[in-house]
Amino acid sequence: MGSLFSKNKALILAPVETPMVEDHLCLWFLDPVLLKALLVLNFTEGSATPVPMDCLRICTDLWTPDLWECILIGREHIDDSVVFEVAQLCPDLSSLDVSNSIVTDTALKAVAVACPLLSSLNVGGTNKITDEGIMAIAASCHMLASLDVSGTGKVSDEGIEAIAASCPALTSLDVWGTGGRITDKGIKAIAASCPALTSLNVRFTEGKVTNEGIHAIVASCPALTSLDVSNQRENIKPITVFSSVLKDW
Repeated sequence: MGSLFSKNKALILAPVETPMVEDHLCLWFLDPVLLKALLVLNFTEGSATPVPMDCLRICTDLWTPDLWECILIGREHIDDSVVFEVAQLCPDLSSLDVSNSIVTDTALKAVAVACPLLSSLNVGGTNKITDEGIMAIAASCHMLASLDVSGTGKVSDEGIEAIAASCPALTSLDVWGTGGRITDKGIKAIAASCPALTSLNVRFTEGKVTNEGIHAIVASCPALTSLDVSNQRENIKPITVFSSVLKDW
């Protein structure tokens, strides 16, 4: 297998044949020098099959882990054990997506310690990730540029403020559907510390993000290109917000 892959420079879709995996596929970028190895584990929706960690072990035989950028696509059967091994094998991990999984703060803490180059994190739809995990990421992953906590049940202003304080390169933040736990306080912290922000989604935040928070964003983040304030009609009047900022200009 190694010799076959080493002779190819293109993207190959290769079935992973193991006793416990029949329908999982692994995508390989095969030139670590030109492309960096990008590993994607794409698990079948609703599958109860155990996670094929031997996919990762196969990769360690082909490339040095510190040459990789790895993205883990979360599903319901993804748990902390998977993330622990990814963190151990991929110290240069730059993007992690564990959305809709059962991953907890413990796994995020492991990633924070082992993968300081993380620049993108998606924990959307998880109900076991809290401010504690987000704060751990903020404390160690200062290059974080994209954070998605949409649909989480336990992330609040405290976690967002920690990100604002430690991740000034943040360009994208999605707090959609966070049940009112993220408010103007957290959004204003982002405005004050993350001037490179280009995308913000605050839809369905239970009216806790208002004109005040959005005004702070548009006043401090001139690179903003995407703003979603839908389903906040009672508390956000974008025309009023932008008119006020334009007067300042």
